[in-house]
Amino acid sequence: MESTVRGHGSLRTLFLIRLGPLERATDLSVHVDYQLPRNLHVQQTYIASPGLSSGELAASWRESAGQFHMDIGQLNHFVLVGLRLSSSSP
Repeated sequence: MESTVRGHGSLRTLFLIRLGPLERATDLSVHVDYQLPRNLHVQQTYIASPGLSSGELAASWRESAGQFHMDIGQLNHFVLVGLRLSSSSP
């Protein structure tokens, strides 16, 4: 698994990439922890992956103690997670 975070202003994009063949993977779920910038909170999220509907991704998220946590039920090859951040609490 490899990940990269890109950001500009109040937007962050997390790129999650699964390396290696899927045939050998026994668990396609992923848990993501991301330390949010100081005094910013998650206002909105989106998730996208080629060939999978949002139902198949089965993603859920929460924010606690300045961290963003997301559980993704299935990550085949790659997923993009978008965050819109705000200085006010959600």
